Amino acid sequence: MNLKAGLILAGCVVALGLGSTNAKAQVNDEILEAQRKSLSVTNDDEWKVISPKLLRVVQLKMEAHFVEALSLSYGTSMGGFGGFGSSEAMARALAFHGPLHAAPDPVEDALRKALDDEAPKADLNAAVAGVEAARQQKQADLTQAQSALRQVLAPRQAAVLES
Repeated sequence: MNLKAGLILAGCVVALGLGSTNAKAQVNDEILEAQRKSLSVTNDDEWKVISPKLLRVVQLKMEAHFVEALSLSYGTSMGGFGGFGSSEAMARALAFHGPLHAAPDPVEDALRKALDDEAPKADLNAAVAGVEAARQQKQADLTQAQSALRQVLAPRQAAVLES
């Protein structure tokens, strides 16, 4: 199983409501074991260095792919939400689908609260801007995690993950 297939499997687990802690752990273990084989890591000490960094990248990619899928399902691109027609429609879609976090996200909660309270347009726009900024930070976190992972991989291993 390659990383992309693992992300799809993990997304299906969550989308089908199978996202219990045990199911998520099992999916993570399966993804990591498949990646260990594809990276040809036989040394347990080497794997102890690689696996936490790889798992972090996998988790961040799952979140990013969820947001991308949400955007595409509404006929928009990651660069913006032009297909929504209004910030209120975008805010409602984001609040309905939410992120894949197990823990509450205060930025997402603020957006939901603004929607529930039927906040004025300016407040909704501010809440949406907060969500967008948080997602940009998550993308930066992913880039940083990928860089940290590359630092502990051999060139062939890095190429395998990119393929």
